Parts: sequence; C-alpha cells; structure tokens
Amino acid sequence: MTKQGTKARAETNGGEPVVDDLKAALLAPDDLEADTVDIEIEGIGTVTVRGLTRDESHLIAKKKTALDAEIQMIVLGMVNPKLTFDEAKLLTRKRAGIMQTITDMISKKSGTWEGARKEAMATFLDESE
Repeated sequence: MTKQGTKARAETNGGEPVVDDLKAALLAPDDLEADTVDIEIEGIGTVTVRGLTRDESHLIAKKKTALDAEIQMIVLGMVNPKLTFDEAKLLTRKRAGIMQTITDMISKKSGTWEGARKEAMATFLDESE
C-alpha cells in the first residue's frame, strides 16, 4: 500500500479522526479459540486444535529436544481435549501418525506450515550429507 493510501485513512471525518482500520486490524489480538478445526483420529475420536501465537511458537522453540517441542505444541494448540505436558508425552507411545497429524494441523492453523516443511527438509538434507 502506498503512503498516500495510509494517509487518506488517517484524515478526519467531520472533525473526528478516522480510525486506521488496517492498523487496528493488524494490532488486534487474534481470536484463536474461535478459529479451530476438528481432526478425526482414526480409531480414537475427534480432537480440536487452534493456531499458535508468535509468543507460543517461541516458547516451543526453547525446548531442548524436537520431541519436547512437539509435545509442547500439542499442549498449547490442542483445545479439546486439553492435555498437560505429561499427558501429551504419553502420545509418544502411540503410532507416530497421531502426533504428526495433530502438529501438522496446528502448524497449518498457525500459518507456519510452509516454513516448517522447508526447515525440516533443509535439516534432513544437511544430516544426510
């Protein structure tokens, strides 16, 4: 957007400042609890997940292992049923696809799916050389 377009929104309307709708929308908190998706886990049932905030993504990145990061992602992103870290850790005893399905959808809802795939591929290629 050009500076002129932004300036036009900041002009007054009958003596009252016009709210910069773009800025307000950009800075408003996301309603992540309302933007959820149900995932059917074959043979188990349906879980509900949401996207993560940037702050939550940074908390996950601070985990010491990739597995702990995945577990933390489930703790933060799965809203039904809500699990503690220790409860979510028990999912590591299940078939791998369960955690993968859940964390993939959380990444998609967070808007980080493409970046996560590229990073994982780069790591894989570095390790295979």
